[in-house]
Amino acid sequence: QGASTLDAPKKGLRLTLFKKGDFAKKDKIKIGEMVATSKFNIKAYYGDGTRIKDLVLQRLIVEARYQRTYLEQYPWNSDYPIFTGATGTIMSFPVKLTTSGNFYGVSFFGLAKDKANYMLDGDKDGMIISGDFADKGPSFAEFYPPTWSDEMNDDEELTDHGHTPTNYAALTTFFDWINNGVWDKTTVPQHLSVIDFIDYYIFVEVFRMRDNDIHNIILFTKSDKKKFYAFLYDLDQSWNHYSYDMNMELSNNILWKKLTALYWKEIVARYKELRSTVLNYNHVVNLITSIQSSIDYRDFEDEITKWNLVHYTNATNNMLQGFKNNLEHFDNKFIIE
Repeated sequence: QGASTLDAPKKGLRLTLFKKGDFAKKDKIKIGEMVATSKFNIKAYYGDGTRIKDLVLQRLIVEARYQRTYLEQYPWNSDYPIFTGATGTIMSFPVKLTTSGNFYGVSFFGLAKDKANYMLDGDKDGMIISGDFADKGPSFAEFYPPTWSDEMNDDEELTDHGHTPTNYAALTTFFDWINNGVWDKTTVPQHLSVIDFIDYYIFVEVFRMRDNDIHNIILFTKSDKKKFYAFLYDLDQSWNHYSYDMNMELSNNILWKKLTALYWKEIVARYKELRSTVLNYNHVVNLITSIQSSIDYRDFEDEITKWNLVHYTNATNNMLQGFKNNLEHFDNKFIIE
């Protein structure tokens, strides 16, 4: 599992559960805080010396959502009488993986991209699509259908043929508005969830997730397929992976250019709010310590030996030092000019 890591020595795996019999019917189970589903990933994170960058970020994103009012936390909260457990993020936990009784690695068992995690049952309820990598993009300046996957229908390419024409039409309309529509504070909230895209932008900047400015973005809509919400996915290329900010002069960042131009004061206010809570340095240290303490260090020593991680000796320190440097940098960037 994981298109960009299929050639890596340590593999990620996809686990699908079925009921007994002929493998015709999937078996949904609920594990801890995760939603009930039949599809899970066992992530290797081979390129991450700490193994926890994705996991920590996913939890910080959930915490950031809980800093909002209840109805702003998730687009489906207004439709259910109690909290559903769906987060749109990949909840996971560390496991020791063995094959034929032999140690294979410290891996992370968690959700895959699944409609259950977005409180969707089918196309009539809404859609989830993800931005893919392609030679032409992906881009927020022009709509290239092959660069988007329809996550509702087993990763099929988004198309105007077959059983999901409304998804194709909805995204085409969204892109047309991004490029040619009216951008003011009355019109924008009709097309996108402002708080979702503000938080998305802040996280991509602070953790320098160049792999997520549109590639790997999850776009969600409810049944009307008119208003879009942004969810982060696949976050291991983050923290210190890149050393530069999002280049707002690039044409393919047109959505972010327009969003920051119109909502800069709101972005600054939200950044300051998150800095005092979720993006507080000591809070992140405590979260990392909590997650790493759930991994038996003897297993991690075996991980170092088996997968030759000796060059990652200071991985956690480097991760945190880079984060501290980023906070100092963005404390100066996110100011009202």
